[in-house]
Amino acid sequence: MEKSFAIPYPPFYKGGGMLYLLFLFSFFSLSVGAQEISSQILPPNPAGEEVSSWGYHLILDCRGGDLNAVSDARNIEKFVIELVEQIDMKRYGEANIVHFGSGGLCGYSLLQLIETSSVTGHFVDQNGDAYIDIFSCKPFDQKTVLNVVQKYFNPKSVKARYLVRQA
Repeated sequence: MEKSFAIPYPPFYKGGGMLYLLFLFSFFSLSVGAQEISSQILPPNPAGEEVSSWGYHLILDCRGGDLNAVSDARNIEKFVIELVEQIDMKRYGEANIVHFGSGGLCGYSLLQLIETSSVTGHFVDQNGDAYIDIFSCKPFDQKTVLNVVQKYFNPKSVKARYLVRQA
């Protein structure tokens, strides 16, 4: 039995180019394995309809940020408040910002629920690194997120991954 599935165009697709081909290759490579596993658990869609995405997930690995900024709970709180506002989301309750760990694995962790999902972050006291995730079923502007991260933490470099999520 042949398997087929739709590969969605990512938000940055602008009619082609090497970036899209790289995205397509990595999406296809990951999805084929997931499709094989899923098809054993879930029955195939008999109508063959395309499924819209459930959510959008931006994953940021920020290296070498300002040590004072990543180790300041008030700065992290201001960051998440502005971030949520700038990407046109609504906070659900107050942010949970907790400092814990030992040795070189100390830092703040952040959890901010938003009406469309969550913003999480882990900030490393020792080197200024930050790991920030935004997941939302409502689309948001990735450049806006990067600008707010730059403003509050000033990382030397940022690796970004953007996923369109659908089970």
